[in-house]
Amino acid sequence: MRFFAYHGLLPEERSQGQSFEVDVELYFCPPEKAIRTDDIQETIDYRQVYQDIREIVEEQQYRLLETLAERLASSLLNKYSVTGVTIRVRKPEVSLPGPLNWAGVEIYRRRETVEVPTNFSDPEAEKGISMAASNAREKEELSEWTPAYIGLGSNLGDREAYLWQALGLLAAHPGLRVVKVSSFYETKPVGYQAQGLFINAVARVDTIYSAPKLYQTLKAIENQLGRKREISWGPRTVDLDLLLFGDQIIEEPDLIVPHPYLEVRDFVLVPLAEIAPNLRLPQGSFLPEVIAKLANLKTNLLSKWPSHAKMDRNDDIMMITQDFK
Repeated sequence: MRFFAYHGLLPEERSQGQSFEVDVELYFCPPEKAIRTDDIQETIDYRQVYQDIREIVEEQQYRLLETLAERLASSLLNKYSVTGVTIRVRKPEVSLPGPLNWAGVEIYRRRETVEVPTNFSDPEAEKGISMAASNAREKEELSEWTPAYIGLGSNLGDREAYLWQALGLLAAHPGLRVVKVSSFYETKPVGYQAQGLFINAVARVDTIYSAPKLYQTLKAIENQLGRKREISWGPRTVDLDLLLFGDQIIEEPDLIVPHPYLEVRDFVLVPLAEIAPNLRLPQGSFLPEVIAKLANLKTNLLSKWPSHAKMDRNDDIMMITQDFK
């Protein structure tokens, strides 16, 4: 859905207005009567949902996208018989010094008390369903924030813009906080040589996601930005690698942490050391010691990219600044 409204921090945003894009997902069990009768009166009418969203977005004014998203979620949960709702709000036009296609937020909210569908009559079955749902959420989300480090790379199209878009998508996730971003470095390709030069960086995020959930999120962002996996170690719009997840050592068929090539890639270690110079790796070694071992090896680093990115986040707003050196 696309609306014209007057939300924002800047005076011109609140006086001149701009376009906003809103996506809404409602989670509910369709009533049996609606299925049986094929009657819109027996279920949620999406036309009314659209009207309710439009009134909130166009007739009210908020400084933060986070506040607008919360207002939408609260209204829909209170008015409709849904168990949960996901809200995405985006601004296609962003006033920033660096390239950024859009800025946005995504939140998921659910009812504290969820009614079990009436077609279940066995109390033990109902209890089992509730416990299974709770256990599934616990496997995906943790009770505390965990620091993680992500390697970013791109060698197709506007490489720098792809990294900025990936960082924006990471920051938009409700379970992620982008804490630090290294300088961008231009680097030679590894493995398959018949391809262009890369731009690489490392970001630290704090997350309530489990490691598998975070890994799945990274792959989803890669796909969203057009990543194709046609050649092993081949060209790509964006590459997001889970380098470290707290102090955990994970060895699963589809996920190995720390990243198996972490200690032999200078284009990962150098930007990592820039934002975490005294980091101790899960195996016990310190980052400076690992980098020292690479002193006599052929380097893939070419030069530091002109822009240096810093991300500072508080509870209300994320600000992105660039220092040109």
